[in-house]
Amino acid sequence: MAAPVLQIKRGLLVNLPGLRAGEPGFTTDSHDLYVGIDSTTANNKFFGSHRYWTKNTTTTGSGVNFVEGTTNGAHFITLKAPDSLSGITTLTLPSADGSNGQALVTNGSGTLSFASVTTSAGTLTGAGTGVTSFLTTPSSANLAAAVTDETGTGALVFATSPTLVTPVLGTPASGTLTNCTGLPISSGVSGLAAGAAAFLATPSSANLATLLTDETGTGANVHATSPTLVTPLLGTPTSGTLTNCTGLPISTGVSGLGGNVATFLATPSSSNLAAALTDETGSGSVVFSASPTFTGTLSAATVTTSGNVTVGGNLFVNGSTTQVNTTSLTVEDSLIELGLVDGNAPSSDLNVDLGIVFNYYTSSAKKAAVFWDDSVSRIVFADDVSESSGVLTVAANAYASIEVESIFINDCAGQSALITCSGTTRSLENITIDGGSF
Repeated sequence: MAAPVLQIKRGLLVNLPGLRAGEPGFTTDSHDLYVGIDSTTANNKFFGSHRYWTKNTTTTGSGVNFVEGTTNGAHFITLKAPDSLSGITTLTLPSADGSNGQALVTNGSGTLSFASVTTSAGTLTGAGTGVTSFLTTPSSANLAAAVTDETGTGALVFATSPTLVTPVLGTPASGTLTNCTGLPISSGVSGLAAGAAAFLATPSSANLATLLTDETGTGANVHATSPTLVTPLLGTPTSGTLTNCTGLPISTGVSGLGGNVATFLATPSSSNLAAALTDETGSGSVVFSASPTFTGTLSAATVTTSGNVTVGGNLFVNGSTTQVNTTSLTVEDSLIELGLVDGNAPSSDLNVDLGIVFNYYTSSAKKAAVFWDDSVSRIVFADDVSESSGVLTVAANAYASIEVESIFINDCAGQSALITCSGTTRSLENITIDGGSF
């Protein structure tokens, strides 16, 4: 059996809803687990979080995290187990707080208590030259005496905006010159193209022309939004909008026209239209009359027969309703297609539902249906529908029950069973039970 997947309700902590009694919820940002009791958010019960412990690894012991307030950040203090233990160690905390200045001590058997601790001054050994003087009198001069690799002399600088007198910066790795002034454009900026410094110092059209290497034409720059250009040669533009253009000759200025189309557009007569068309029926002038007279025979008749009718060729029925009143209907075709338009697949959305409607009677005449619901793009089973202009509407809570032995589905995960049965046991397979998100 392919085991199903169970996912509980989940989402961001700020969106945590009031959970129902016994309903779990997991916050995907803070990794908290809550269980509801009465559908009230404030009464959701907190059961644990990844934030409050550090999991052990193969070489590192686990720990308990004490986390600061959420509005202050995500820092924490960890009380951690040693990476290796020879056995189980139990430390028992005191039952009450100690006095000011007392420390937590052990009796050697795991019982902790608060006790006073006596300290005495010691002697610092191993310190470098001047370190002891700096530690007892932490002045800039004493620090300079203790440090051996400093740069410069004088007092320490702690100001956020210090003033440095004629410093040599060398080549900084980065810097922001927002408030700097006096950088000479001719010598202080590298990488400028020939003529760029002259243009930046004197930004004239002539200096710009000297700077550029791929300009078109000569003279002053054009900055107008609607300039007038005298007899420009546009070449072949990649795009353009000719809304306000005039004078385009239909015979030579428009490409891609069919044969005789230019003649028809210049002189739109019936004969010129006939010359341009290639799939017309008949000949003569175009007909726009609401009651035209056609040459030929038109007939409309109602045919009624009590005998058999056999059609040797194709049968085309052009009407609004086709009704068959028989005891049974036998169709030898293996496939029945619905929704064709004049025998062809539709070229646009018909905005109609497609399916089979079943008439039955339960307390009143009703209709059941299995149909493709165009509004939601899915197949619907319903036991009470109404129809209007090719659209089926399902009555309130009137979706039909479906009775099957097993259910298979073929979708993004391939073909697999959802519900199977063996003996008297039904099994749910290959499915994710998703509690949703909040």
